[in-house]
Amino acid sequence: MDLFGEELDRNMPVLSADAVGRALRSAREKLGLSLAEVADVTRMAVRHLEAIEQARFDGFSAPVYALGFARNYARAVGLPLPWISDCLRGEIATFFANRERFDLGWTAEGLQHGR
Repeated sequence: MDLFGEELDRNMPVLSADAVGRALRSAREKLGLSLAEVADVTRMAVRHLEAIEQARFDGFSAPVYALGFARNYARAVGLPLPWISDCLRGEIATFFANRERFDLGWTAEGLQHGR
């Protein structure tokens, strides 16, 4: 479903992740869909849809998942995929670049030596 037409892909301004989240929510609401209904269509967890609407990417393990899930959500509500990618790619990359790594307390070298 494409609510906005192809030509808008090229003419839509690049927005912040917060604004994109609001646009996704607005498109969903215009279609009369609940988060649960979009979750059924996209096979995504409601918590991931909520996170995207709120521009929270900490629940995703890698940038490719955050962007892919956002694109999947956009497809379900008829927003242009190139626009979603253009808006979110930089913010998602920055978020993951600055994200603290989880330290398991072991290294690959330690595993090779049985430690």
